[in-house]
Amino acid sequence: MRLNPLAGAGVAALLVLAACGGAAEEPAASETAVALGPDRWIEDVYAADPSVTLGEMILPGTHDSGSYGIDVEQPCDLASAAGTAEVITKLADANPCAAAAMYRAQDENLTEQLEAGVRYLDLRVSVPAESKPPVTAADFVLEHEFVSTPLTDALDQILQFAASRPKEQVILDFQHIDLADDADKPTYYDALRGMLLDYAPTGAEPVCQRAWSTDAVDATPETLATGVTLSDAWAAGRNLVVLVPDSTLPADPCYYPRSNAILSQWPNTEDPAASLANNSAQLAERSQRLAAQPQQCSNGGTNPSQGDNWCGFFVNQMQLTFQPVTFAGCIADTTEQCSLFAYSQKVNNTVGPQVEQWAIGEGLPVNIVIVDYYNESNPSYTESLIDVNRQLAGQPPRN
Repeated sequence: MRLNPLAGAGVAALLVLAACGGAAEEPAASETAVALGPDRWIEDVYAADPSVTLGEMILPGTHDSGSYGIDVEQPCDLASAAGTAEVITKLADANPCAAAAMYRAQDENLTEQLEAGVRYLDLRVSVPAESKPPVTAADFVLEHEFVSTPLTDALDQILQFAASRPKEQVILDFQHIDLADDADKPTYYDALRGMLLDYAPTGAEPVCQRAWSTDAVDATPETLATGVTLSDAWAAGRNLVVLVPDSTLPADPCYYPRSNAILSQWPNTEDPAASLANNSAQLAERSQRLAAQPQQCSNGGTNPSQGDNWCGFFVNQMQLTFQPVTFAGCIADTTEQCSLFAYSQKVNNTVGPQVEQWAIGEGLPVNIVIVDYYNESNPSYTESLIDVNRQLAGQPPRN
């Protein structure tokens, strides 16, 4: 039998998954003899048991997934996104390359991330600060305070991957939609909804035709993580789960308000030990909440931007964060430590082994993990987490 991490949190060791069969198509015999690559790891690992849910998996994710386009090469041409604080813009004007290095969190594009096994994308959407309505699809960008890449380019990559690997499930967490002028927001939100409904590259379908829409998959925000099996998603031909901030886009079956679907608490620390302690404490609390009768899923919405569902999708943020004093110091006196890349190297090599210890050794309810510069780790961040899934499924590790 499979021990659901959401129901069995706190158990010392997870039992292996048994093959339960299912209605979904299994890989051809030639594919089952040799493990598929990381670009198709969900299909590979769970083909024998498509009754598994996304909430039962360990999903590799990236923090600020779309920030790879922020220019870090001299002279570092930066453009602020709408909603960026004036103090950040002024500091960036004083030393744009230092600011760029402290905000770019990835150096590989979304296609590379997805093909490496990433299945959760942290996406921040905005427009350049000088944009004025009416807006078109070309105005929207991914950002991390500074403009990174056009949203159309990002959607091209996501949709082409989703079309070519239809069994791979990807969570698109539009964690922030940052717009400055309140009077203009409804116009922007309508335009962004239109993109999700209609925009698609050649040979692919729009987001909303690949998404777990309520007209295709029987789910509510609260049940996305635990109420939809891979078999359900595969049968519906859907493989994108789309979350948006509450009270932003007009209601649509395509996407779900994120506050009721997820919890993604932010340790907000530069200290690796503090980050580890914070994430460990989060998992311990989640284990207790899941074991309670009835389960204690909400903490009263104390921080809506982080979500409020302890029982839904759950994100461990394992990246480090520059504090204001350090940020200002790096603007004044740049060193090689003044970058998110340098910060990632303080923690990334330990993430894979730590997740295995949490999930396998301690039976803690790990679900989604995010890091900066995911591809800069030894052992490989994505391959380590894929191997944890293989262990949960009763399969030998690839390496």
